[in-house]
Amino acid sequence: MTARSRRPGKAASASRVEIVGTPGGYGLLRDGLPYTVRGAGMGSGDLAGFAAHGGNSIRNWTTRGVAGLLDQAQASGVTVSLCLPMRAERAGFDYDDPQAVARQFESCREDVLRYRDHPALLV
Repeated sequence: MTARSRRPGKAASASRVEIVGTPGGYGLLRDGLPYTVRGAGMGSGDLAGFAAHGGNSIRNWTTRGVAGLLDQAQASGVTVSLCLPMRAERAGFDYDDPQAVARQFESCREDVLRYRDHPALLV
C-alpha cells in the first residue's frame, strides 16, 4: 500500500477515507487508493523531517490550536488522526449528568464541523 501526496501549490480539498474489508481483515482507502499509516503520536515538531524519514501520518491529543498543525501537516504531505478531547470520569466528569454530556457532545460536534474538510485530516 502506498500513500498519495499532494502537489504543492495545488488547491486541495478533503480526502475521502474509507475502511474496507480485505482478504486479510480491513484496510484504509484514501481517495480510492490503499493507505498504510506509518505514523507517530505528535502534537508539534518537525513534520517535514518526520515525512523525510518515511512517516506519513500523525495522531495528536487535542483540537486546541490544531489549525496550524493541520496546515503544517498538509504542507509536509502528512495526514492527521485528530483526537476529540473527551473528559474522563477519573478527572471529575459526570457521564450521568445529561447537561454536561450534551455540552461535551456539542463541543465535539463543533470541532468535527470545523475540521472535517481539512485536506490533511485522515480520521
